Amino acid sequence: SFENIVQALIRYIVGVILVFATLFGLDIVFSMIAEDDTVIGLVLRYIRYAGLGFVATYGAPFVFSKLKIVKLLDIKP
Repeated sequence: SFENIVQALIRYIVGVILVFATLFGLDIVFSMIAEDDTVIGLVLRYIRYAGLGFVATYGAPFVFSKLKIVKLLDIKP
């Protein structure tokens, strides 16, 4: 239905904003600590992409549920 399409579009936009905010926000912070071509820079790059994975896996669905643009499944054992 039209409502589902609108919710999917809003989730997409919010998800993209969260991903870019995570990537670029951590990039700005970590670039003040070390250059990308150093050992510390490579560790920070790993942390940046691990953080991105965490946000995409757990953060975005949490934000979607708080914004009420997705209904979480009520699964009972």
